[in-house]
Amino acid sequence: VLVKFPGGRSASVPEGSPLSLAAYRAGVQITYQCKAGTCASCEVKLGMGSVRTCQTTVKKPLFGQ
Repeated sequence: VLVKFPGGRSASVPEGSPLSLAAYRAGVQITYQCKAGTCASCEVKLGMGSVRTCQTTVKKPLFGQ
């Protein structure tokens, strides 16, 4: 699955991978400590809300990319 980040960076990861892996592969620096999402240091804004990149998994888009 191709994951696109602000600034034109992107990375391909298998479906079900943590969003933090996609960020790492794209060269996007995200702070983390526990790598499980429980400490909330990996929390980032996404749209109108926020997600914990260590807990949030990548899914295939419903339509195209």
